[in-house]
Amino acid sequence: MTSKSSAVEPDAMKEPHKSDPQGSGLARYSKEEVEDALRGRKRGPKPGATAGVKRKASDEYSNDPSAVKTRKRKAGMSDIERQIELAKSRDYMAVRRRKAKIVASPQYQKLSAEEKEAKLKDATTELMSQRFRDETSVAAVALGFLEPDKRQAIIAAAATTTRGVQIEKCLQAGIDGLKALLQPDQGTRESTDLEGRPQ
Repeated sequence: MTSKSSAVEPDAMKEPHKSDPQGSGLARYSKEEVEDALRGRKRGPKPGATAGVKRKASDEYSNDPSAVKTRKRKAGMSDIERQIELAKSRDYMAVRRRKAKIVASPQYQKLSAEEKEAKLKDATTELMSQRFRDETSVAAVALGFLEPDKRQAIIAAAATTTRGVQIEKCLQAGIDGLKALLQPDQGTRESTDLEGRPQ
């Protein structure tokens, strides 16, 4: 009886390729494929290559009530609303990553409770200011859809403040105005902060 380990694949009996003198068998693959295989992951499509492509059949989607509710909500969004939702999600994740990095540092562990809170608040403020300057924050994305004169008025008002969180709050008026433009038939809606909580 032959064990699986002693069975030799026909492909493995071939002579080593000249670019692979040790006969490791890796010469048949590109450098990227080998690196990805060693890392234990397959190389997927380039970012954006599958944008808008449906990845699942209708019967493959989750029936979890929360997932169904989210799917319906996103399906009813316009393109602008989707972009704002995505920017909001990216802001949230960027803040979480920054806070996690700070909390993991040894210097943070030595601080008092008040100092810890202040450090996290300052880091969030600095990050959101940077994201606004880089035009990646939800406020900056929303501003891009407003008419130029309204945009300039909001930017001028924001310029009088010095901290990122204040800028975000100031620009929330622009986001709320944009939402009202997108859904004029629903009347006035409750104002929310960047994480969707009522203000």
